[in-house]
Amino acid sequence: MLSGTVVFSDGSFTIPCRIKDISEDGACVVLPAGLVIPTKHILMRTRARVVHEAQIARIAQPEFGVKFTATHSLDGELPSGLQYLRRFR
Repeated sequence: MLSGTVVFSDGSFTIPCRIKDISEDGACVVLPAGLVIPTKHILMRTRARVVHEAQIARIAQPEFGVKFTATHSLDGELPSGLQYLRRFR
């Protein structure tokens, strides 16, 4: 499994997670027991230097299936609304 971070509310909240399965279109994310995430959020893979804009597609707690709506490199240009992610470098 890969490690990741779920980020939401413009970076005000972060939750460490495990990425059980990942593809070009989405991932299966495992959160700590009892935690939930907003429908729309950011899944950040710090080691890979990649962030995914994501939305929940399936819930089977503690696993969440997420669909990627956009993917960005932390080393490249980020959309203006995601500039706050630079602080997570």
